[in-house]
Amino acid sequence: MHPWRLDAKVRSKLDGTRQQFVDMEELKGEGRTILLTTHYVEEAETVSDEVAVLHKGKIISRGRPEDFKSLLPTRAYVIIRGKGVSPPHFDSYGDVVYHDSYVLKLGLDKIDFDLLKEIRRVALNHGFTFTFRRPRFSLIESSIL
Repeated sequence: MHPWRLDAKVRSKLDGTRQQFVDMEELKGEGRTILLTTHYVEEAETVSDEVAVLHKGKIISRGRPEDFKSLLPTRAYVIIRGKGVSPPHFDSYGDVVYHDSYVLKLGLDKIDFDLLKEIRRVALNHGFTFTFRRPRFSLIESSIL
């Protein structure tokens, strides 16, 4: 067994990291065991059959990478602020997930930059502010902790 350990510091300094993932896939195909440390689901699912989440030195969860990926946030959000903001101005653009007299939050299932420009234009024309929030990085621990 030849375990590889690529933590964030090492990975950022290595050239050809993508090639190393190809090499790891080949080793996996040969039935070899690979130990990979990562925070990112995308890296884990490349070569892993099983993922273990460590917290303070203890395994707190185990499963397949896709089990963790399904728990991660995937929606983007638009937040519109201003006195008198209301759903009728914006509900055709996305799901209204929060609304009060000053804030409207829309959930978007996919990021469409033309749609974002349109929402921003409408918001600014009404004197509102516009903020766009992308989904957070797909960190494995964010699905558990």
